[in-house]
Amino acid sequence: MTRNQPAEHAAVTLPRSVRDAVLDVMRRFGTTTIFGNPGSTEISFLVGFPDDMEFRLALHEGSVVGMATGWAIAQGRPTFVNLHTTAGLANAASALATARANRAPLVVVVGQQDRRHLAHEPFLAGHLDGLVGEYPVWSNTPLRSQDVPAAVARAHHEAITGAGPAIVLVPMDDWDQPAAPERGAAPLAVHRAAPAVTTVIDEVAELVDAARNPVIVAGAGAGNDSEPAWTALVDLAERLGTPVWQEPFGARAGFPQDHPAFAGHLPPGRAGVRDVLSRHDALLVVGAPVLRQYPWEPGDLLPDGIRVVQITQYPEEAHSSVADLALIADPTQVCRALTAKVTPLSVRAVGRSAHEPAPAPGPGEPLMPAHVFDLLAQHLPADAILVEESPSSRPELRRRVPARASLGFVSAAQAVWGSACPRRSD
Repeated sequence: MTRNQPAEHAAVTLPRSVRDAVLDVMRRFGTTTIFGNPGSTEISFLVGFPDDMEFRLALHEGSVVGMATGWAIAQGRPTFVNLHTTAGLANAASALATARANRAPLVVVVGQQDRRHLAHEPFLAGHLDGLVGEYPVWSNTPLRSQDVPAAVARAHHEAITGAGPAIVLVPMDDWDQPAAPERGAAPLAVHRAAPAVTTVIDEVAELVDAARNPVIVAGAGAGNDSEPAWTALVDLAERLGTPVWQEPFGARAGFPQDHPAFAGHLPPGRAGVRDVLSRHDALLVVGAPVLRQYPWEPGDLLPDGIRVVQITQYPEEAHSSVADLALIADPTQVCRALTAKVTPLSVRAVGRSAHEPAPAPGPGEPLMPAHVFDLLAQHLPADAILVEESPSSRPELRRRVPARASLGFVSAAQAVWGSACPRRSD
């Protein structure tokens, strides 16, 4: 108001809202792309959507979370998801389970009925706590409207640390409430130091050096399938002269599958695993469980006499493994340190032999997956990203279309990407 301006014409400054504060949190973390399928409990968050944000609409919550999962994997950082109360969260359950298995960090904000009459169980009120079980890495219902921005910030940190979806349940009236002037209970930034490996790397190197015929199994968690991780693991395999197998049912490759040391994909059953590994006396598992299976088979998981070292950044993979020594640390850092420590072997690894192309179908004969995959292998560029959702033909795909670059192969570790999408019957 100027000195001569009448008081009744003074500009009205509205208080900063909870919604404004949350949008600022999103901007600070760079999560300005939102994936969602909104309903009425989300309208107050989305109305007057700012120009610096992008909204990606999908027809079904399974597709919403599937798209966000792929975005998070490609970007290497959390993605923002907006879901609609009970129906939306429940419909997204299988896709959230896949995001957890694929180690995709998601910040999932779920709408809820108006806080002021939740006690009366109004229409669209949801019993949302625990609705999707243990699949979220963290879940929170803010005690006050003013706690929502800090809860969203904490969800960002929790999604990174836990490598999965973090959920915040927000009543619909919270967005228009005035934001708190004070800082909320979440840091502005979290820096995660890589665990030191110097104290145990000698023990790992001694175990590998003592082996006459070691073998490596690479997994999707080998440095989150990044180019530096691939390089570090390639250097280690070449120094050891050892073959490298891919973990069964891995969501990503973890190792170049056109490299001479690549031996193929481990069988999904115990008998096949024992047969493949029976020629080796030491197993180094990098970025994978030890070892994920599909059909149950009798007998031990591993052949007698083999020593197992597991390197993973995920504690739950280490805590449930049958490794002799499990190291929870950054696989890229460990592989680099091991390469400098281990004694090089004179015997070079012998990788898998090239497959024979499938004979072309004759007149009236069906086109088989092998024919399609052979064509893909011929025409896909080396840096292509192949997204797979055909588990019945996945073994054939992997035999014929190798992943030649990091993130070259991406699959659903929990077997659900977009299969929850509605299908038209007309």
